Amino acid sequence: MLAGLDVDHAPSPLPHWNAPRAGPAPWLQRATGTLRTHLRPTSVWFRNSLRAALALGLAVLLTRVTRVDHSFWVVLGTLSVLRSNALGTGRTALLAIEGTVVGFAVAAVLTLAVGTTEVGLWITLPIVAFLAAYVPTVVSFLVGQAGFTLFVIVLFDLLQPQGWRLGLIRLEDVALGIGVSLVVAVLLWPRGARGQLRSALAALYRADAACLDAAFGYLLGRRSEREVDASRQAADAEVARAAEAFDVFLTERGSGMVPTVTWGRVATAGNDVLLAADAMEAMGLIGYRTDGCERCADRVRGDVAEVLGVLTGFAGQLEERRVPPTPRLRAAAETRDAVIGCLRAWRGAPDSPLGPTAIALATAWFWSVEIAGLGGELAQPLAAVAAAVQSPWWR
Repeated sequence: MLAGLDVDHAPSPLPHWNAPRAGPAPWLQRATGTLRTHLRPTSVWFRNSLRAALALGLAVLLTRVTRVDHSFWVVLGTLSVLRSNALGTGRTALLAIEGTVVGFAVAAVLTLAVGTTEVGLWITLPIVAFLAAYVPTVVSFLVGQAGFTLFVIVLFDLLQPQGWRLGLIRLEDVALGIGVSLVVAVLLWPRGARGQLRSALAALYRADAACLDAAFGYLLGRRSEREVDASRQAADAEVARAAEAFDVFLTERGSGMVPTVTWGRVATAGNDVLLAADAMEAMGLIGYRTDGCERCADRVRGDVAEVLGVLTGFAGQLEERRVPPTPRLRAAAETRDAVIGCLRAWRGAPDSPLGPTAIALATAWFWSVEIAGLGGELAQPLAAVAAAVQSPWWR
């Protein structure tokens, strides 16, 4: 016997874990799961891909309409400055214009000094090619644009000598491409990953509440294992979307934003609470589920409902800046005493079938208290995050 259960007949499953399998089936399953998670407008990767596709399409259309020379420079300029938010695109666009102007100025001086003679250009070409490949990652994006502009002018002067005028043509074409990126970045989700992370975290906390509701209900005899598994899969998808949005957010955040550790605390907590759901489901699968002590079970359910309301309130705070209720658990002492009384009653009669019920109630009460404490810890960082995501996209 183990805590009121017959060990010989008690299964020992691990929820949501499958042994690795050989063959293409696991790969296909992962690919299908990734598409199902991110092939929707709420995914940051879907939005970034759609933004890039539209920007490149408009750049190609613009080159066909204006019939500019070296039209691929327009497309290249669009792709090089487009970022996941409007503010980042604007900053990169400014650096690209400045770098192109600097490169044009240096190329003009070099052209006047060397001329268009093949000997001088061939000597210069390896040097500028090295600089174009080396300085973008070692120095800065601005210097990289200047080096690439210099390389392009020297290369094209070797193919078809045009002198410094080629630099002016490149400057015009790059400016057209940058203009396309700016327009698309402002029109399509200008907040970038910051706004997407806000909505992803809100969806994650709602999924957490649904998953915990199913897990608590399964342990307390009101929900089925299938409901727990369905809610857990939905929560996993929201965890993946929030994780991707958080990764992109880290690459675009500005100096005036809320510290990364604050965002990280809010994001990781949304994933951590799912461990409680897994633990409760595992206990239920082993056989610890309530079958009796309804007065005590009702007290636990009341505390659970209050905790779940706090998680749902967190989602509302992120979406609408509504302050969620504080998890007070006013009946915590009474619930604790009731659970302890149930455990003592089982201890006094070890052969009683009350054992699994007592363990299930104690487990559910323990996790309700733990999640309530987590809710109190999250109040301040969540308020800071909720205020930050409401600021204008240009800040």
